[in-house]
Amino acid sequence: MKYCCQAKLLERVWEDLSEEEKGVVKRAMNSKSAKRYGNDPLYRKSTGFEALIGYLYISGRERRIMDILMTRVKRS
Repeated sequence: MKYCCQAKLLERVWEDLSEEEKGVVKRAMNSKSAKRYGNDPLYRKSTGFEALIGYLYISGRERRIMDILMTRVKRS
């Protein structure tokens, strides 16, 4: 998935995220690696989205990943 698509997906599901999930995204967006590409806001958002998916997967919350992805499908 292109980074711009990941950024748009994050924008669509932002209101449905828990405070914990938003914290994961915000920390990733502020990380050194996210700022490497000239502070491009879309790149930073896509980094946050990837971190969220990784966090949920490692936490064993695959169902939540599917919920997030299905939210996007329903809203398109």
